Amino acid sequence: LILLPDGRACFYLGDVPGHGVAPAILSSMLKGLLADLIQDSGDLEPATICNQLHRRFRKLIDDPSLFATFVLAIYDPVARELRCMNCGHPPPLMIDADRTDISSRFTGEGGLPIGVSFRPGDPYTTADESVVTIPDGATILFFTDGLVEARHRSSGEECTRDTLLATFRDLLRDVPLSPPPSEIFQRLVDAGYEIGAD
Repeated sequence: LILLPDGRACFYLGDVPGHGVAPAILSSMLKGLLADLIQDSGDLEPATICNQLHRRFRKLIDDPSLFATFVLAIYDPVARELRCMNCGHPPPLMIDADRTDISSRFTGEGGLPIGVSFRPGDPYTTADESVVTIPDGATILFFTDGLVEARHRSSGEECTRDTLLATFRDLLRDVPLSPPPSEIFQRLVDAGYEIGAD
């Protein structure tokens, strides 16, 4: 989460392939590149930032097997507007105050993961962004594919987005105000999903 000088807030979530030291270094590099970009950028819009991040990433890393799924969002608390660029990442879940699923409001197509496109030009456009007005009392869950691809220790079946949505709704019913994100993990583990695999 990065607070911007104009009162908006930028936040992002990324996931790199693999486990261990190399992916951890790649994640740290992305974090540093993004912090520099946001500090230096005059255009703080998600598609622009993701294009610049992609170019800098490819300049430093020339290995096509290294990339990052990534979601970057900028929230305007005055307009209650969230501008979101999704780069190969699962779209977020959003539940309104009545616990109705309103995730479909995230309509942007998004694009390829950061570092995947080797074509000339920018891979991301503002047309790919989702622009969503957040209703009063709504809660949004951004997550990596590690949650929806977690397998059940007995059946071997994947968790799926529907299971995650049901778990999210139950959590908001039980803890309606500011539920701790770690509770999602705990509930999925308690239900038998092997979260530690990713």
